[in-house]
Formats: sequence, structure tokens, C-alpha cells
Amino acid sequence: LLVDVGAATRAIEAASNSFVPPVTRGLISWHFLNDTLPKSRKNYAVAGQTAAQAGTPTISPIALAIKSLSNFHTTEQLETTEMSFFVVCRSLDTLASATTRPMMFGNYLSLPANGETVNTFGIGMYFSGATQLEFFATRGTSTANHNRRNVNITRTTAQQNAWSLIFCRATATKNEMYDLTNNINISTTFADGRFPAVGKLLIG
Repeated sequence: LLVDVGAATRAIEAASNSFVPPVTRGLISWHFLNDTLPKSRKNYAVAGQTAAQAGTPTISPIALAIKSLSNFHTTEQLETTEMSFFVVCRSLDTLASATTRPMMFGNYLSLPANGETVNTFGIGMYFSGATQLEFFATRGTSTANHNRRNVNITRTTAQQNAWSLIFCRATATKNEMYDLTNNINISTTFADGRFPAVGKLLIG
């Protein structure tokens, strides 16, 4: 996910149908979350599929304001065992209540990819507290032993409210999160393997 970086960039975006991102290998989804809702839904990755809008996200020249499970975009991206995300984000919420803390992306409770009919936890990133940012990816072998494995970084209130570049990665053995703006990171190894869900990833 890439957010607006200035007026000059917006002028270029308006006249472009595609972009060459800094990373192309394995890139499936790339969104500019600013200016207009149709633009924010467009997937600028090569042969990328447009996201579907749910509810009424609020758009501005610099950002997309989203609310999980009510105002969001549904991408065509499915969860895989190994995934990486670059997210430019900030929170304008007080982060005092779990009911209003922003979720950046995720597929929430979804059916597992192994064919079971009981929901599992999926993958996602959200502001989990006043000074906490969390990335989670489900691990296990079935819904009988699945676990929502999370990693958290602690940041100041000012850092939570300011734009930051966040990198998240789930591998077969690790969950990792890096705040590349403030040089804060965590990498945790888990004994249980990844347990993906089939729900499409949401922006918001």
C-alpha cells in the first residue's frame, strides 16, 4: 500500500495507467490511497485486479480513512503461507478504545484453506493499543490447534499519529514487523507452521 507523497506525484498519477514500483518480483497488489475512491480501489501492480468498495470510506488528497468491517476495500488478494506487506499509515484515533482503533489490512475470521468449515484467524495488521502496533498471522495444522500468533512493536503517541513506513512479513517459521521510519523492529520464530485462511484481504 502506498500513500500520496505530494502534488507533483498526484499529477503524474492522474495521467498514468500503470507504474513501475520499487519492487516488482512477486508484487500482486499496489494501491495509492488518496485523491478519489476509484483511484484507491485501482490495483497498480501489473495485471492487478481492482478492489471492491464496501460502505463509505472517506478519501482526501493525502489519505484514505477506513473502518474495519464497515468502510473498507476488498482486494482480490488471497492469503498465502509467505507474505510481505509495505504499509504507509498513521492513526488519527485516540486509540483509547478497541472499537475505534484502525485496522490497516487483514482477512479477519475466514474459513481455513484446508477445507474445514470452522473459521480461523487469518492475517492482519492494526493499532492494538495507545502505543502498540500489531501484526498477526495464524499458525497451526487445523482449527483444533490453530493460534493467532502476533508480534507487537511499542511506539510513542507521536509516532502512532505520524506517517510511518511499516514492513510486515509472515514466513513458514517467523512473523516480523519493522517500523522503517522510527527504526523499531521485532522478529519472532514460532514452532508451529503457517495456517492460511481463504478470505480475501481487506484494506481496512
